[in-house]
Parts: sequence; C-alpha cells; structure tokens
Amino acid sequence: MLPGLTAMHSIALIGYGYWGKRFLRYLEEQFEVAYICHRNAADLGRFTPNIEKVLNSDVEAVIIATPIDTHYEIAKKALEHGKHVLCEKPLAQSSSQVMELANLAQKNNLHLITEFTYTFSSGIQQARQLIEQSAIGDLLSMEMSLRYLGRFLKFNVYWLLASHMLAVRHMFVALTENRFTLMEQVPHETGIIEVHGRVPGYISVSLNYPQRETRIIWYGTNGTMLYDGINQPTLSLATYKKKPGALANEMLEQVKYFHHDEQNNLRNAALFFAHVLDGGIDPTHNLEMSASVTRLLEELDRGAQAVSIGDNSHP
Repeated sequence: MLPGLTAMHSIALIGYGYWGKRFLRYLEEQFEVAYICHRNAADLGRFTPNIEKVLNSDVEAVIIATPIDTHYEIAKKALEHGKHVLCEKPLAQSSSQVMELANLAQKNNLHLITEFTYTFSSGIQQARQLIEQSAIGDLLSMEMSLRYLGRFLKFNVYWLLASHMLAVRHMFVALTENRFTLMEQVPHETGIIEVHGRVPGYISVSLNYPQRETRIIWYGTNGTMLYDGINQPTLSLATYKKKPGALANEMLEQVKYFHHDEQNNLRNAALFFAHVLDGGIDPTHNLEMSASVTRLLEELDRGAQAVSIGDNSHP
C-alpha cells in the first residue's frame, strides 16, 4: 500500500491492555519497540510501569493505547518530552484539549496522529478511490453501521464506536459540511446519529448487537456500493439504470466484487506512522479529522439537539 521504509525507528508502547496487546505485533514489524509501559508490569527488560522512564529515554515516538480519559495527559507529556505521538482514538475528550495538543506538536515540530482503525482499511481506501472516479456517479447518501456485543466500559458507544464511523465519513464528506442529530435507543449503548445536509445519511452504533456488523453503503446517481468489514467480498459495486417497474436483472449494467484483508488494519496504521516518521507522508488531514470528530462528540455529549461544528473545529 505504501513504498518501503528508509529506517527502523525506536518507539515505546504505552498501554498493554486489550488494544495494546493487539497492536504490539504489528508495531514490531515496523519499529524497534524499546519499551512497553504497563502499570502492572515488573520493571524488567523492555517492560516497565514507569512512564517517566519511557518519556526520558531516547525513543523517537510513543504509541498510546491506554483508556480514553488518559489520552490527553499522556500525549501532552510525550510532546513536552519531544516525542512524536500515535494515539488510539479519540485523541482527547474535548476540542480545546485537541487544539492544545495540536499547538504543542506544531511548536515542537512533532507529529501527532490519532489511530482511527477503519481509516486505514484498504477496502475503504479503495471505496474512496472508486467514489472519486465516479464509479457510482455522484454520491447521494451514506449509511453506516458498526454494531456488536460489548465491550461495556465507562465510555458511551459514541466515543467507542461512532468515532470510527465519523472518521471514515470525513474521508468522503468533511464533517464540517453537515448537521447531526442523535436518536438514542438504549442510553449510552445503542443509538443512531442522523446526518443532514450534503450527502445525508445515518450512523447506527450498538454494544447490544448479538452478531458483528461493520457495513457502509454508498448510494450514487448511477449505482450503489457496499462495504462489509466482516465478510467477503469486502466491496460490492453495482451500476444500473433506473427503469420504472423494472426488476433488478433488467436494470443492472455491471456488478463488481473486491476482496481485501480487513482483519489486519492495525498493520496499515503502524505502517502509516512509520512513513510519517520517515517524512514520506504529510499527516495534517488526520489531525483535522481528529479535531472534527472530537468536537462533534463533545457537542452530542452536552445534549445538543442538532450539531453543526463548522470550520472552527480544525487545528
């Protein structure tokens, strides 16, 4: 997906829980992982419970895979110690904190990236290319769903799951171009974010769904495309001409299927960060995305009936 790397950068992984353990094997493919920081670890070898030891080391960057409410504080300390940062989503729980971190990174000439896993999906990246090529004509609407059972944490389903889908939506239509309303079905656990304005649609998220579902549907003037992050094919694209009263086989012009490995998107995230450190990628768009997602979720948390974030959400 990306050209070869020029160096093996030294990093530290901060957080060795559910996500950190999943991420580590992909990080080890791209980096020299000098430290793994975990509060319950014995201070032995590369494992340590001492975050100050990590921040005062000569590692070039840190990966933050800790609980959501610790991201801001750890990212700030890392930037103050001259470390580049890749942080699990969300970067912070308020837009003011995101802006502060963005300014600190800029001041210290450091990279600051939020790991929105699905934005690194090769299937979704191809979907964006197909949309840009007008494969289904003009984009009219998007439907998105991310639903499964658990994990129930102290953070609501919007910070846990909707943040992923909002980041993906931003790849196709900037969040600043829409208005959003929230319809909660099970408070904090299941709900729908309705999207109004340019390319309307909805985002359905749930922690109470007995199966696993990751689906995106793009409706266009000349066709429809479906992304399935669980099953194959990953992408299904159908083009057709609408004829009143006609059956599907009378309207279809072409159906295409595309297969992608959607089980290892963290590898793509690690590779992306490695290329950023190499100087081969400008990650500015990622920080803009992070700021927009945080601002929107912050407003929804405040109970706003309709949210429009505008361009002032960007760092």
